[in-house]
Amino acid sequence: MASINDLFSELMKTVMDAEDQLNDFLAQNPSPEELADAVVALHSMKNAFSDVYGMFSAQVMTTLQKANIEEMDAHGGKIEIKTSSDRKKWDHDKLINEVGRRLIQSSVDMSTGEVVLSTEDLLKKVLDYIQPSYWRVKELSKIGINADNYCEVGDYKTSIIVRKAK
Repeated sequence: MASINDLFSELMKTVMDAEDQLNDFLAQNPSPEELADAVVALHSMKNAFSDVYGMFSAQVMTTLQKANIEEMDAHGGKIEIKTSSDRKKWDHDKLINEVGRRLIQSSVDMSTGEVVLSTEDLLKKVLDYIQPSYWRVKELSKIGINADNYCEVGDYKTSIIVRKAK
């Protein structure tokens, strides 16, 4: 039986060969139908490989947990076992009110009663407790803010979305 490193080397070679063959296919100016068929087939392979990865990584995690290993250096990387909960249906209004109340409470100088943080400082402090994954560009524009002035704007990217047939 071949070693695991031999298996990964062969898989990588196959992927690189597939890339070359796909480039050759593109050079033949295929029809839109042929392109669509190819991208759906490639997407199916991506999903199959994702399934293989999920199964394999679950087995690795089980083995590491049985050995009480939470972190481990690996060739070219590091493995960490983390436990978290999937949180859904947040009560954002209630939570932001509580965070705000506590921040205001903690920004009061107890000896003088003076609020030592400005409104802007309090708003910035909220970011210690919440991590927005994006800003709502349309909503910002409604109040006259151009989001591009507040971020690094990269190249625009157009993607193909493949959905499973119903």
